[in-house]
Amino acid sequence: MKQEFINVNGKAYDPVTGLPLPISVEKSPTVAPTQPKRVVKASTARGTATATIHRVSVQKSATLSRRHIKRPPQKSLATRPVRTPNATVQQHVAVKKFSPEMTRKPVTEAPKKSVQIDRPAEVHPVVQRAKQRQIAKMPVTPIQKTKPKPASILKNEAITEALAKAQEPKPDKHHRAKRKQSKLKRWTSLASAGLAIMLLGGYFTYLSMPNISIRVAALQSGINATYPGYKPNGYALNGPISFKQGEVSMKFAYADGTANYTISQSKSNWDSAAVKEYIAGKSGAPATTIVDGLTIFAAGENVAWVNGGILYQINSHAPLSSEQIRKIATSM
Repeated sequence: MKQEFINVNGKAYDPVTGLPLPISVEKSPTVAPTQPKRVVKASTARGTATATIHRVSVQKSATLSRRHIKRPPQKSLATRPVRTPNATVQQHVAVKKFSPEMTRKPVTEAPKKSVQIDRPAEVHPVVQRAKQRQIAKMPVTPIQKTKPKPASILKNEAITEALAKAQEPKPDKHHRAKRKQSKLKRWTSLASAGLAIMLLGGYFTYLSMPNISIRVAALQSGINATYPGYKPNGYALNGPISFKQGEVSMKFAYADGTANYTISQSKSNWDSAAVKEYIAGKSGAPATTIVDGLTIFAAGENVAWVNGGILYQINSHAPLSSEQIRKIATSM
């Protein structure tokens, strides 16, 4: 059986698959190739022929492998020579000319930063163009040059103006005196009006003083005392309103001082029967008058009634009629 193979470096390979064959080339018979023999040219000086490329021994790499070589020791910084700046080195004339000392520029101060000032608001270009177009559309009125007036006209105008000033009436002393009098009258009327207002205010204050005094007395005494709204003709409050705890009294006198009566108010829990007994024991059997829900008892110089927990008494040294007493009682 004829077997074909390719011999490469003493090993047999399948010519189709290229796989190595378990055949020993030395023992196996030499098989001639089926293809015609090719003429192999001698190797060029640059390389090796392709036919004998596998027969040449493989050259090992000559690249230095640093893994198997120790790194040379390095010198420490302390052992290195230090270059001093003061070392004197002779330089060439041309080198000295362009030495750093000669070419060094003088140090200049840094320029100061300019303060940036805020710019004012500017008109937008579109708005500015619109204004320019509007101005361009406006009709331009020609400027009319006025001719200077002749000297004769200017002279006549100056004369007319001087005559008008001369004819103006000058303010006389009588007119000034009238103005002063009018000012004086005005100030006098204002002063009199102010005085009248002050007098009216004082009068109203005087009229309201009894009411103010009775309110103060009521607060100090602790009872709801009132001032009578009716006074007989010719009678007025005589002296200040006197008060003490739980009692207020006021005295009214006639204008000539010949007659007077006193009204006193005090807290009490009496009823009309108790008041009647009190007046009967003091001045005898009293006369009884009923008006507006009040029961008034009068005997001699003493008059009394009770209303709202307050006992009202009138001690009269004046010829008061029963009608006047009734009006005084109902006005309180």
